[in-house]
Formats: sequence, C-alpha cells, structure tokens
Amino acid sequence: MRKMLFVVFTDDDCKLNHAFLYANDLKEKGHRVKIILEGVATKVVNKLEQEGSEYFKKLFGKALDNNLIAGACEKASSGCQTPDISVMSIMKKNQISMLNQLNGHASISEYLDDGYELVIF
Repeated sequence: MRKMLFVVFTDDDCKLNHAFLYANDLKEKGHRVKIILEGVATKVVNKLEQEGSEYFKKLFGKALDNNLIAGACEKASSGCQTPDISVMSIMKKNQISMLNQLNGHASISEYLDDGYELVIF
C-alpha cells in the first residue's frame, strides 16, 4: 500500500480528468489517496454547476464518495471567483474544506511528514 497526495493545479480537461481517474483507481486498489485543489484548479468546481463535463462530474463525485478530496486552497478559491460564480460557495455546497494553513494557502507538509508521495498535475 502506498500513500499518494495529488496536488491538482490544472484546469486542462485532459489532465484534470486523468488526475481524478488515477486517484480513484489507486483508492479502489487499496492505496491511501488524497487530493488538494490548488491554483486555477479550484475553479473547476464550476463545472459541477454547468451542463456538460459529465465525465468530470462522475470522476469528481466518485472522489467525493471515496473521501479523497482533502480540500482546496482558500486563497486560490477566493481569487478564482467572479461576480457570476462563487467558487467558495460551490466548495461549501460539496462539503469541500478550505485549506489555509500556510498564510491562506494549502500546506502539504503534514502529508509529506506522514509518508505521502507527491503527484502534481
């Protein structure tokens, strides 16, 4: 069994889908897996509120069901909001924690201290 921390920075559909696909696959095969949404990746939750992106919605929902999402960077989430879209309210609606241990940003040190391997998308 391995411990994997996926830090997802991308909003590229292909990379994003693969990050969630791999994370879910590893979890289902018995590994310990967590996902942190960082940077522009925090705005991908907008896709959960829009038509289309059904494949991502399925992968994201599975990650939520598998309790893989450790949270999202609070600073990035607030920076990715627009007058029309509140990223933070979508996060809250989906029960995704805001991570702010590092001057408003997510910290990965606790995962590294616990033996997690880092995967960055």
